[in-house]
Amino acid sequence: MITIPLRHVKVRIGGFFGIIRSMWRFIRTWWLLGWLYKVCRDVSGEMDTKKILQDRAWVVKDNFINFLAEKSVKRCSKILWWRKKANKDSLNKRIYDYNSIIRFCIYGNEKYIEYKQDDSKRVYIATTHLADGFKGWFPLGERLLSEYKLLWVLIIIPILTGIYAPNIIKGFIQRFI
Repeated sequence: MITIPLRHVKVRIGGFFGIIRSMWRFIRTWWLLGWLYKVCRDVSGEMDTKKILQDRAWVVKDNFINFLAEKSVKRCSKILWWRKKANKDSLNKRIYDYNSIIRFCIYGNEKYIEYKQDDSKRVYIATTHLADGFKGWFPLGERLLSEYKLLWVLIIIPILTGIYAPNIIKGFIQRFI
């Protein structure tokens, strides 16, 4: 039996930090779906044309998760020098995180990922039609702004205020002084 010390148990935080955590998970899901689409597209390039028209390209789930974990652990390693040597602990944490995101995308309310098993119990995954409209920066920004209204208050309004406020204040001063 394994016991986990309480300092490793994370408490669900509500309010502002809960929204930030939810946004971060959403961005990671978007990143994972983008990579799954790219890998499936690359696999479909190696397939027969008739087979592509009948079905989609499927990727082995375990291989895809390992690929993503290695890619994300070593990401920005030229700037963040401590990431050059990826240790097994951080790699296992990323594998666990991506596996939970894939499970959420399969079994959640919005089914972004489909899966199938073959006779040898190997699990294959592919994106669904819902995830096809989820590629690129514009859909990410649109979803974030529609789901998280607080993002407007935190990011967009201060940027617009920073751009237009000096002209408004200058016009106000010239008009009344």
